[in-house]
This record gives sequence, structure tokens and C-alpha cells, in this order.
Amino acid sequence: MGIEIRGGDAFKAKLQELVNFYPEVLDLALDDTADAISLDAQRMVPVDTGRLRASINVKRDYLTKVIGTNVEYAPHVEYGTQVQQPQPYLRPSFEKNKKRVAEFFKANL
Repeated sequence: MGIEIRGGDAFKAKLQELVNFYPEVLDLALDDTADAISLDAQRMVPVDTGRLRASINVKRDYLTKVIGTNVEYAPHVEYGTQVQQPQPYLRPSFEKNKKRVAEFFKANL
């Protein structure tokens, strides 16, 4: 089980437009946004041993950024289990920072 957040169709269409005209700026905007999401997730994640917080990272490929963790219990923290309440940290971080891509473009074009 993993955690995956994807944008809606309108968001994807707008990103495709940006890829066609400004791929380098879009890649920088995605880097900036991924960094912000990752840092906020590290701040929001509940801490017991610190292992989950330390494992949150950004995998960077050109025009693709993946914020995640290799800790196997991460989805259980995010979504909860039958015995544990959810303690979302990644989804709220995404929601808080998803508009950064547009803000980055406004500031840098």
C-alpha cells in the first residue's frame, strides 16, 4: 500500500501547456514546490523515533518530482488503521503548497 496524490484533469492540462512552452521554468517550479511539500511534511509528521520524518525525501527527474518515504508504515500513519487514527502529513502538505507552481511562474516569467 502506498500514498499517491495526483492532480485533477484541469491541473494536468495546465501543466502540459507549461511543459510545451516553458519546460525549464516548470522543472524549477516543480523542484521548488516539491521541496516545500517535503519540508512541510517533515514538520507535520508525528514523531516517535524520528525515522519516518528523516525518511521523507524528494526523488527528482526532469519534469517529475516524487515526494515519499521508504518507511513501510508511512501509509498507516497517513491513513490510519483499524486500531490507529489517521495522522495525515503528506496530503495536507500537498494541499498547502500545490499553488506554488503557479506562484513560481508569476514571480519568474
